[in-house]
Amino acid sequence: MTTIRPHLLVLDNDGDSCRLFKSRLKNCEVTLAENCSDAMTILATCKSINMLLIDYCMINVDGINLIRTIRDKYKILIVMITTDIDSEKLKAASRIGISYYINRRIIDFMLIEQSLQTVLDRHNSKNEPINIGNLLCQIDDIYKEKLRDMALAKKIQQEYLMNLVQCRKTFAESGMGFSVRYQAPLEISGDFFYAKNNGKAYSLILGDTAGHGLSAALQSIRIHSFLEKIQPPTRHPSETMETINTKAKNGMALNNNEISNAIALMIAVFNGEKVFISNGAQPYPLLLSKRKEMVEEMQIAGFPVGICLSKQWEEVSYDWQPGDVFLAYTDGLIDAMNHKQEPYGRQRLLDCIDKNIGRTCDELVQNIMYDVDVWRDEVPLPDDITIVAVENVNA
Repeated sequence: MTTIRPHLLVLDNDGDSCRLFKSRLKNCEVTLAENCSDAMTILATCKSINMLLIDYCMINVDGINLIRTIRDKYKILIVMITTDIDSEKLKAASRIGISYYINRRIIDFMLIEQSLQTVLDRHNSKNEPINIGNLLCQIDDIYKEKLRDMALAKKIQQEYLMNLVQCRKTFAESGMGFSVRYQAPLEISGDFFYAKNNGKAYSLILGDTAGHGLSAALQSIRIHSFLEKIQPPTRHPSETMETINTKAKNGMALNNNEISNAIALMIAVFNGEKVFISNGAQPYPLLLSKRKEMVEEMQIAGFPVGICLSKQWEEVSYDWQPGDVFLAYTDGLIDAMNHKQEPYGRQRLLDCIDKNIGRTCDELVQNIMYDVDVWRDEVPLPDDITIVAVENVNA
């Protein structure tokens, strides 16, 4: 059977919700309509649409007439979007011609795409009749199973990944402050941070594994367990990058997809009056210099680890003086979207930092995260966010 790509008409009077579906369903073609009249016009002119996604709140008199017209004239699949999974509601929806539903609480858009492709393939198959009730249960069961997996992975992450208290203790031994904030669209995260000292220098590692969900979380745990076993760098973080890359490429890949095994990694080594940086595909870290009263962007780029054995990484060094603050973050921070689908962005981050120069690392990180939260105004995060800051509090 030839697989047909879903072309969805999303009917929802909430424009932000419509745009969220359009931006997140990468493997589907999505057309938007905010009222029934627009939906009918689109269906009359666009023959490639094979599925209607309609919000439950649109199932009024106009919505019911639209559904009946679509059912009789266009013969396309009709899927309801709802947060209230009630058996009577589902039966009523089925009676007017709605075939399936999507639980709006499912924020795993990859699962939504897979489910939509499944129902479309079954709809187009002559050999496999659709059993609506069973398929509805199957999709909901998949989601519940994923939630159970997430809960288990979260428990494992909490047990094995380094936490704020451990990192703060590590840096306090050398007269430095440490702070971190993180948020994730799911209960688990592919971001991780790690701190270690060897008696001469203190190192900070910030990582962001490719993808989301369970596989990304497992990869972060694997890398973290490997970091426990290696000698931390004293001056050359690039050498540690190469060591991690070899291990990630040879012995820790989760599958044969090179991109899914990629890890964006940044290593900073604090040694006396210098900080040494090596970077593999993380955003440029920032240095808030108290002496210069300015923010310096540590412009060093590199390839992510875990993809190519032959790669080497550069490193740079900066002065590390009392009162200075080192700040690093994952790209989920600047990619956070507001209701207009505008990213928070690098410049807005720099503007926020300018307003907070002179504050402690705890205050700085807290105020940045607050600024991001105000910007996105509860729009779901597209990616994990982690911000870490180290403060030189030596007199």
